[in-house]
Amino acid sequence: MSDIRRNHRRLKAATTLVGAVALFGGGAALGNVLAESDSPPVETVALSSVRTHELGEVSATADQEGTQRAAAARTDITAAAKAAVDRVAGAATEATLESEQGSLVWEVGVLAPDGDWHQVTVDAGNGKVVRERTEHDEDDRTDAALARQAKVTLADAVDTAVQAVPGRADEASLDAQWDSGRRLHWSVEIRGEGGRTHQVYVDALTGLIMDSR
Repeated sequence: MSDIRRNHRRLKAATTLVGAVALFGGGAALGNVLAESDSPPVETVALSSVRTHELGEVSATADQEGTQRAAAARTDITAAAKAAVDRVAGAATEATLESEQGSLVWEVGVLAPDGDWHQVTVDAGNGKVVRERTEHDEDDRTDAALARQAKVTLADAVDTAVQAVPGRADEASLDAQWDSGRRLHWSVEIRGEGGRTHQVYVDALTGLIMDSR
């Protein structure tokens, strides 16, 4: 379950998702907050606001470019994840800031109550849902069982990480692999001062920081 869904890389498409208060549920177990949903895909809408050409000259390093993008996103990672679960019931298990067709978007992965995995694309400028899709994979059941064990939400993990390392989070994902063993945790990428990139690891059961690099 490396990054839970990263093995199947669902963050290249968007999904149908419905609202759930669970995203900001203050550490409630994901398994307790999922509600049923089977919504059809919606049509793609035009991307609105933050255009990548507005960022100015591309920086020499990937870290600096990533920092520029994170600073330009008017909708932050927790607001994007909330927009996703406000569309379809479920719990956000990852979110990443990406560039699509010259615009900045958040790609959010969500676990639905029936064990299906959903993707939703959120405009990083106005926070509106752009596109949705539901996907299936042979490892869905195993990944869903692991994800339901989490007692710390994406929003709570990001808040903890940013308090420890000031900056803007541009990626967060639930993962079970830790060194040579297994330990369910959130990996949060933060763009800090001077363009530096930090990885903060938050225990998905206790909410405590495991490591920061």
